Amino acid sequence: PWIQLSEFPDWRSVAVWAAEIYDYREPPSAELKAEIDRLRNSSPRPEDRVISALRFVQRSVRYLAVSMGSHSHQPNPAGLVLRRLYGDCKDKSILLCALLRGMGIEARPAFVNTEACHTLAEWHPSADAFDHVIVQVRLDGNVHWLDPTLSHQGGRLGAVFLPAYERALVIDPAADGLSVIPVTGKDPSRREIRETFTC
Repeated sequence: PWIQLSEFPDWRSVAVWAAEIYDYREPPSAELKAEIDRLRNSSPRPEDRVISALRFVQRSVRYLAVSMGSHSHQPNPAGLVLRRLYGDCKDKSILLCALLRGMGIEARPAFVNTEACHTLAEWHPSADAFDHVIVQVRLDGNVHWLDPTLSHQGGRLGAVFLPAYERALVIDPAADGLSVIPVTGKDPSRREIRETFTC
């Protein structure tokens, strides 16, 4: 048996709280501007730019969580993450969003619970209901969910694998509840090899 207590009346209140601590209004650093320009010039196709930004964050920014003080919930500014080239899921997501927004692509961080998945809808709304941050991208009328902490991902934008997180709270003051993340099935880049040895 277990019990849940929460100070939030609904998921929208959680989204409003998160939007305040994820909102950095300082101008982008010179390094961040340079990386945005590099990505913008990498391809004329927006979907290819999204993939280039995702791969840059996945491959170049080392995952390292330092969850102390305010940074147990608040990400570091995108410019600092880029300069350090390390950060946790919050930091990597805020950097990916900054790169995409700099290219005029709509992107927002989103909270997920990697264990509760779809049963999260049965929980009381709470900021403590989540253990991971990913990114929601809207492009040409389509919604894409990307995890900048994963590695060795290939393929085009519409085929990027995402684990079955199933529910997310997009960090947006206008979010009125949990979003459903479609389950994509097996990772198309995964290969299973079975070998049988007979003596």
